[in-house]
Amino acid sequence: MLAKTHRANRSFRLLQSLVICLGQVSLAGVDELSDKPARGPAEEVINFALIDHRGRMHELRRADARAVVLFFTGNGCPIARQSIWKLKALQQRYSERGVVFWMMNSNPQDDRAGIVQEAERFRSEPLPILKDDTQGIARLLGVKRTCESIAISTKDWRVFYRGAIDDQLSEGAMRFQPAEKFLETALEEFLAGKPVSKGQTVAKGCLIHFEAEAGSANHEVSFVKEVAPILTRKCVMCHRPGDIGSWVMSDYK
Repeated sequence: MLAKTHRANRSFRLLQSLVICLGQVSLAGVDELSDKPARGPAEEVINFALIDHRGRMHELRRADARAVVLFFTGNGCPIARQSIWKLKALQQRYSERGVVFWMMNSNPQDDRAGIVQEAERFRSEPLPILKDDTQGIARLLGVKRTCESIAISTKDWRVFYRGAIDDQLSEGAMRFQPAEKFLETALEEFLAGKPVSKGQTVAKGCLIHFEAEAGSANHEVSFVKEVAPILTRKCVMCHRPGDIGSWVMSDYK
């Protein structure tokens, strides 16, 4: 009993440090943690394929699941680190019910070697950590901070929940235990075929730094100079007549 109490007190102190960190982030002059995400639920997510920290490819529209949950993380983010055990518990509970959990790292400063070290240090296995090298997925979904969860239905590829895992952490305050488990409730309602009662909440996490996109608004992209070489290097080897690609990418059309 004393050991359990000690572990609980240690976890509580760790949560206190996270709340202090949240307060420091707000004082640093960044946008407020209460900012709403750029997009809401019910948006359709286009297909993407990314490699995780173990070198395995994950493609959204080939996921053998009823739902895919993306959780945005970043090396060194204390709030993301504290969330790992919650994600692992959810994965264990919902994997047999057709839910897949992928962690997503969109931080440009985090390389794959560092992500592997972070995974080993905080025992994130068996959760895969996908590297969003171009930050394309974060931009697509309007994610600005780590610790945001995006739940996607594989029936229509639409987001049915986005936001925090639960309400344990909030600006300047915290709870010993969460009063509302937002993601879990959304998954239960979705799997039961019910409307999701709360499809969007505000996630509390570390700010993701976005690099300036290449080119400017007035820059015209050249298919011959910029697009065709990429297709030749990355796509045409499979997407050509008679090969395994499902459509041909060897000409302009």
